Amino acid sequence: MLFTARDGATLSGHVWATVAGPARRPGIVITNGSVQADEQMYWYAAQTLAKEGYVVLTFDPQGQGQSDTFGQSPDSGEGVPAQSDGRPFYDGTEDAIDFLTSNPQHPYEPVRSCNTGTSHAAKQNSRVKAGLDAAYNPFLALARP
Repeated sequence: MLFTARDGATLSGHVWATVAGPARRPGIVITNGSVQADEQMYWYAAQTLAKEGYVVLTFDPQGQGQSDTFGQSPDSGEGVPAQSDGRPFYDGTEDAIDFLTSNPQHPYEPVRSCNTGTSHAAKQNSRVKAGLDAAYNPFLALARP
């Protein structure tokens, strides 16, 4: 699934949960920390945690794996390169948590960018309408409040 980060970059990720398990489950976001370790290298941990009764979100922070390197204007340079200030890891994790806790009544919308205060919610909403981005976490019903 895809969702829009606060600076307008499109982030790529997966939500993990098992069919069998408790009715309500805690949620976990796994953030990779290196350009050498994209999201797929953490799927083993996500699968194990899902089997143990968690709802898990793995994602590629901005500039890594399948996620965009650049955001959307006027924030296209925010967090580039990813290792410069760690913002794609920190802010991306906050955005991923916001996505993990989104639901049909409160769809995911990115918070305003850190540098300019620009809202990139219009990009998220247009990509949802086009069937590109997920509007909300499809497994939130399993996660504990």
